[in-house]
Formats: sequence, structure tokens, C-alpha cells
Amino acid sequence: VRKERASVTAKNQLSLAFRGPFDWAHMLAFYRLRAIQGLETVDDNSYARHVRLGQGKGWFKATKNSETHLDIEFELESMADLRQLVVK
Repeated sequence: VRKERASVTAKNQLSLAFRGPFDWAHMLAFYRLRAIQGLETVDDNSYARHVRLGQGKGWFKATKNSETHLDIEFELESMADLRQLVVK
């Protein structure tokens, strides 16, 4: 009998810097029109999406913090997928 591997999920936050100009409201409007129900969520301030990466599943939520930073809240089954999440 095989034991199922326990899935441990880590909830984390990070801040990503970007170079402007970045029209966050326009981007949210674009994604809102194209959001896939059950996979993506778009509100007035943020974009959230479920993802499947190399080592497992996860989700992220991006919110504009300032004119130069996005706050990213995320959960991943494996932190080995962090680089892949940030690059995408």
C-alpha cells in the first residue's frame, strides 16, 4: 500500500518592481473581459489566477501597490515553482 504524499501549501507575499508606465486599470479591464470562470478572478484592484506549474498547483493574486511595485500574494504546493511563477 502506497502512502499518499501530504500536500503542504505555503502562503506567501512578495513585492515585484516594474518600470512604468503601467496602466493597471486598463490591464484589469482587459483581463476582466477575458477572465476564465473558475480559473481567474478580476476585481477593481487585483487579478488572481490558479496555476499548474512543474511541481504542483498554486494560485496568485497581484495588486498594484505603487507606481513602481506590484504586491503578489501566492500559495504553491512546492516552493521549487516560485521562479517559474515569478517569470510568468
